Amino acid sequence: MEPLQELFQYGPVTPVLAFTLASIGAGLGLRCLVRAVQGSRGAQQRWLVIGAVAIGAGMWTMHLIATLGFRVDGSPVRYDVMLTLLSLVVAIVLATVGVFTVAYSPSQLRGALLGGICIGIGIAGMNYVGIAAMRVHGTMTRDSGLVILSAAIAVGATIIALLITFGIQGARGAIAAAFVMAAGAGAAEYLG
Repeated sequence: MEPLQELFQYGPVTPVLAFTLASIGAGLGLRCLVRAVQGSRGAQQRWLVIGAVAIGAGMWTMHLIATLGFRVDGSPVRYDVMLTLLSLVVAIVLATVGVFTVAYSPSQLRGALLGGICIGIGIAGMNYVGIAAMRVHGTMTRDSGLVILSAAIAVGATIIALLITFGIQGARGAIAAAFVMAAGAGAAEYLG
């Protein structure tokens, strides 16, 4: 694996900005999830949809910023717009399934596990659909072991973030959960 300054044409600015936006999206989405679970039945679905969009769009924004700053020596990097938009849809749809699973699960642990699997697979799926949208001169290949590892990291970090969200109340828990989810997505992105 190459160091970050060799992968990104703008140096560390790109991954730092990507991580920051992913953390904000995760934090907002997880707070909406908490509000939905603790709130009245009438507003619950709205909070869940807003939370899912924040999580999915936050992770997709991280991916988009990282790929826009990506550099390939001797080749311009172009993007298939439809596949890029499909990667956003994948992230939001699976985040929606995940947050609804968490909210309607009979136990928080079960909800965190099943919801974390859905959201984590959405993060990994978004990443690989987004990578498929990249067009460069030459061939891009993936190591199947790293694909599995990146998906496992995304799922594991999301499960941990959900457990933190419901286990540590207040701003401390929200910030920790957002950083864990963003770090997991970032690690999956980097391995991808």
